[in-house]
Amino acid sequence: MKGSKTFDNYPIWIVLVTNLFNVVFYGIGFYIIKQTYLVFALLFLGYCLFLEISVMRKSCVNCYYYGKVCGTGKGKVAKLLFRKGNERKFAEGEASFVGMVPEMLAFFIPIGFGAVMLFQKFNLVILILMGILFLMTSAGNAYIRGSLLCKYCKQRELGCPAEKLLNKNGKGE
Repeated sequence: MKGSKTFDNYPIWIVLVTNLFNVVFYGIGFYIIKQTYLVFALLFLGYCLFLEISVMRKSCVNCYYYGKVCGTGKGKVAKLLFRKGNERKFAEGEASFVGMVPEMLAFFIPIGFGAVMLFQKFNLVILILMGILFLMTSAGNAYIRGSLLCKYCKQRELGCPAEKLLNKNGKGE
């Protein structure tokens, strides 16, 4: 990835694609859970909102893109909600797979509800939606992060804990 062009402000089309991806993902999760209990589906959406706000509060405030148009648009939103942090703190941070558990739950919660529903009574629509969630979590996320976000990210070049965690040599190569 070295030598890739980085964006000071991402093109709006990338922000739209990224956010549409998240809305569809959360929407499918909501739909699956809603088939059992609406209150659990609403709690799921609340949890997803909590995740998005947590990322802004903990990471975006320290990111190079704070106040700028990052690939998700959260840099601009974070500036509206939170005071600027320390960019060096972002680069020096540590990422771990354990720290990713809350975000992984956004996938496993609807999958769990769907699995329970399928054991009770087979539903082809739910099975297909679970498959779509799986594809979005694996191939979809790989494309969004690898081809649209991280590839052009200035913060990646300055230091990114996720980059260190996910790339074996820690150099983004």
